[in-house]
Amino acid sequence: MLDYAAWYPRSFQSFRIPELSSLAELASCEIRFVAEEDELVLFQVQDDNQARQVVSRSIICKGVFRVYAQGRDWEALDAEVKQCPEYPFTEFAHDSYKFQVETTGVGKHSDRDEVRQVIEDLQHLDFKGSVDLKCPQTTWTLIDRRSENASILFTRLVGHSARHLVDRFSLKKREYLGNTSMESRVSLLTANMALARPGALCYDPFCGTGSFLLTCSAFGATTLGSDIDGRMIRGTPSPNGRTAYSSRKKALHKEGSLPDLPGSFRQYNMLQLLMDCIVFDVKHSPLRPSFKVDSVVSDPPYGVRAGARTLGRETTDPLFGRDKPGQLKDGRFVHDQPDYVPPRKGYELSELVEDLLRDSRAMLVDGGRLTFWLPTVTDEYKDVDIPQIAGMRNLYNSVQHFGSWGRRLLTYRREYALDVAQTVVSDSDHTPAHRDFRDKFFKGFARASERDLRGK
Repeated sequence: MLDYAAWYPRSFQSFRIPELSSLAELASCEIRFVAEEDELVLFQVQDDNQARQVVSRSIICKGVFRVYAQGRDWEALDAEVKQCPEYPFTEFAHDSYKFQVETTGVGKHSDRDEVRQVIEDLQHLDFKGSVDLKCPQTTWTLIDRRSENASILFTRLVGHSARHLVDRFSLKKREYLGNTSMESRVSLLTANMALARPGALCYDPFCGTGSFLLTCSAFGATTLGSDIDGRMIRGTPSPNGRTAYSSRKKALHKEGSLPDLPGSFRQYNMLQLLMDCIVFDVKHSPLRPSFKVDSVVSDPPYGVRAGARTLGRETTDPLFGRDKPGQLKDGRFVHDQPDYVPPRKGYELSELVEDLLRDSRAMLVDGGRLTFWLPTVTDEYKDVDIPQIAGMRNLYNSVQHFGSWGRRLLTYRREYALDVAQTVVSDSDHTPAHRDFRDKFFKGFARASERDLRGK
């Protein structure tokens, strides 16, 4: 196997290896991880084609480089280059060859005079082509990692990532969105973790304005969404302003053509990949037990910008516990009226998550993936907080920190030959930190003991 280096910005560190592993699985290739650093992930695959194929869909990686040699300083590197099997790189020694040589430092800027001298010292490579800084056929890159107490790498750029999709699907360019719409970088990353691909069916049970549906379809997957609030799908303005309208959207509103979730797919010419969007409560799903999907992706509502709701009445509702349907004065049943809106009650986050795992286990094909975001309190989080269910293996747990709280991208795989009658595996004596997350958020994430004192 050959050595490669994937270059990253200094963010999303806990997402790097999970994304690369998922993309390697998608490409059906074996990948071995050698080391992970602040800006680099060193790994091994069979050849350039595999490395290019894995990184070509990455959202957080900048590019991938073939590593030929490494040395503790420039002199040692030069000696190692001469020892590598490909030297003197006759594959690139022809008159029509266009190339460039560049240097870059990890956590530092390289000295220009030093760089110039290093490039001159590499003239023994005897490339016969011409230097082209605008459109080179090959870019040779010297990666200086000495600021990280590591060696210098002599590499060749193999391929770029799919970071351009972040701008293409930016919320600023979307004709329809809401205050819960997920930013494009994160939703594209989620689609990668869910192995969205042509021929796959991806389902979002809390689709909202369809951010995950859109990015899964960007990778060729057919998508299906559902939400208890049909206004989010249809684009109907709501009293709390959950749908947003730009100047173009306002013009469409005046024309009687409201932007909606399918409109986002029309905007990107992907409407053929949207199977449907259905309005129903996930706790009372109308989907048949035989209905199967390849992936379930979701960002469940946790009560900060939008709260989770399910059908039913709160215990404080005067009509709670009524055993007879409501009737109008003329004897007609209330629920038979065309403008009837069924009562809803709160859906606690920890209960929602357990239901999501259980429903996904029944709905996913063997080997299918569940990928969803879970908010956690930084000071209270423990590994035991991650929900577990028999038959659903937790593959990855990546976190995006926001100070006192963070959101975790959890990825599960449905195990093969599963008995769907199995129950949720949990410790009844343990209270996960994400329980009552909304209350904790608006109380400033005080520790449990402090909250108890405030309540006295």
